Amino acid sequence: MTEQEKSSLLREYENTVRRLKEIITSTPRQALDIRPKADYWTIREHVAHLMDCEIFGFTRYRKSIAQPGAAVEGFDQKPWQSDLDYPVMDISRAMRIIETLHEIALAHLAAITNREWDAYTITHPERGGENLTKLINRRIEHIKEHIGYINRNMALNKNQEF
Repeated sequence: MTEQEKSSLLREYENTVRRLKEIITSTPRQALDIRPKADYWTIREHVAHLMDCEIFGFTRYRKSIAQPGAAVEGFDQKPWQSDLDYPVMDISRAMRIIETLHEIALAHLAAITNREWDAYTITHPERGGENLTKLINRRIEHIKEHIGYINRNMALNKNQEF
């Protein structure tokens, strides 16, 4: 990885979380718990899920450095969503956890030499080996995916009075 590639990746990682925060802070509180369709998550549930995924992602990236090649466990989101009170999660606390993990990760990742990025890996039970670059790209894409769901919810709720 070149310095420019690393810089670009970390900037995108930072901007993705910033964009999530902007969307959440600009969303009316009443809109956080609207379920536009029976099988859709609410915005609050999306943020609670992202918090849990960021905790997993943070642990995985750190494990890739401390124990290169180590196995990590999979993540079945359904029982986490149903059994961990996602519908009543304090969304501001969840966002603070996401932001704090990102701040710590960004500072640490910026200090890692470019040649080390490919050497740091984990082994996922479904996806196999993943290096640090893939892990961070996965975090970025996952947050973007959920920003899309949140925007979809807002579009479906546009006729609601807030």
